[in-house]
Amino acid sequence: MKKQQSRSTPPIFVINLLVTSMLLLNYTANAQCSIITCSTPTYSFSMATTLGTSTFTGDCIVVSAGVVLTIAGNVNFSGTQVQMGTGSEIRIVAGGSLTITASDLYAPGDMWKGIEVEEDGAVTVSNSRINGAYVVIECHATVSSTSTAVTLTNNSCLLNNEIGVLLEAPNAGYISFLMEDTEIGAA
Repeated sequence: MKKQQSRSTPPIFVINLLVTSMLLLNYTANAQCSIITCSTPTYSFSMATTLGTSTFTGDCIVVSAGVVLTIAGNVNFSGTQVQMGTGSEIRIVAGGSLTITASDLYAPGDMWKGIEVEEDGAVTVSNSRINGAYVVIECHATVSSTSTAVTLTNNSCLLNNEIGVLLEAPNAGYISFLMEDTEIGAA
């Protein structure tokens, strides 16, 4: 009888299951995870908008309910509060990148969809808080992906969301994923 060889790489559904189950742990929020809200918008997006390369520093951005904010260049939120309306979302397309530093993305009412990172897009979250999303970061990659990336670092908090991070790829090598010093908790 021939001995079966074990597979060195588990099937993708097992990888996704392990990643998803690890990310749905609940933690007790601390002071660094408190959301800072804004009252006077400096920018308001009430219809679908595509952003090329731009930087928002110390701003208050309001994205209306159901609006898709598409990131097509290098966009930076630094010290910025972003109020997301019910069902709104941020979509990062191929070649686009979003860097969120010392900022707050939150839903004041019902949940927003979250941040979708399409193939060869990237998102970096550092020292920031994201609250009230169905899926904070949903990342897609295929075998042709070359630079799809998700980075969560420096005391970031993803709290009161349905799912923290969802990675979809044919295997673990198609998405660059780094998470350190980040607190994640489900709603």
